[in-house]
Amino acid sequence: MKVSQILNNNVVVVKCGPQEVIVYSKEVSFKKHPGNSIEFSEIDNTYILDSYDE
Repeated sequence: MKVSQILNNNVVVVKCGPQEVIVYSKEVSFKKHPGNSIEFSEIDNTYILDSYDE
């Protein structure tokens, strides 16, 4: 998964295929920049938008 946007030190928006996913983990964005990749082992929680109506 590639970093799209860094919201803060613990929350990152990543591109996972065609979707954008919000990822939460302690210090997940430490020393990361947009375009870098994040491994699944670094992630605690993920938040995915089901539909655009909500």
